[in-house]
Amino acid sequence: MKNIRMVGTVVALVMFLAIFTGCAVTVRTPPPPVRVEARPVVPFRGAVWVDGYYTHRHGQYVWVPGRYMKPPRAGAAWVPGHWNKHPRGWKWVPGYWK
Repeated sequence: MKNIRMVGTVVALVMFLAIFTGCAVTVRTPPPPVRVEARPVVPFRGAVWVDGYYTHRHGQYVWVPGRYMKPPRAGAAWVPGHWNKHPRGWKWVPGYWK
């Protein structure tokens, strides 16, 4: 019974870490050049434009269009996501508010 509880705890911990650390995927091919997008009219006061980016799905890069977002608090700044080159390929670093 004690072993089953320990295994359950380890499995839960691994699942938690996998979900909340983002499970970085390494892609061997570099991403295409970033697209230049025309920004639509600001939809509401205080909206912040977040540039589009390439994500990697099913073996290919897919463009995710830019959009306006509401900052989580006054004075927050968006730090854009980007692809980092590593010895094994490219890894996506998601954008975040700071």
